[in-house]
Amino acid sequence: MLCSGLILCSVILLIQTLLESRKAAGKEEPLIDFHSPGVHCVFLIFAIMIAYAVIMSLFGFIVATLLFVVAVMLAMGERRPVWIGLTTVGITVFIYTVFTVIMGVVLPQGRFF
Repeated sequence: MLCSGLILCSVILLIQTLLESRKAAGKEEPLIDFHSPGVHCVFLIFAIMIAYAVIMSLFGFIVATLLFVVAVMLAMGERRPVWIGLTTVGITVFIYTVFTVIMGVVLPQGRFF
């Protein structure tokens, strides 16, 4: 029932979008400028997330998370080594403590570690 409602709403939105696009005359500016630095950063972080999944399957949670946090901070423009180091270790220790120590969840183990 819920699925049918979502499909119906999607079709209505699609029709509405098509009708509005026909009404609009003249050339419009694109909604996303793919050459802007912000969009490049989004694509870079997406690639880092894919690498994070691969590295996690090979080396486990701790190594992958340490590398992931460093890579994301560098991609976002942070260049202070002390700040990167403290944040990386802090985030990794916090997640490990909450999930493993407090909640008893087994974090992913890698093939090599």
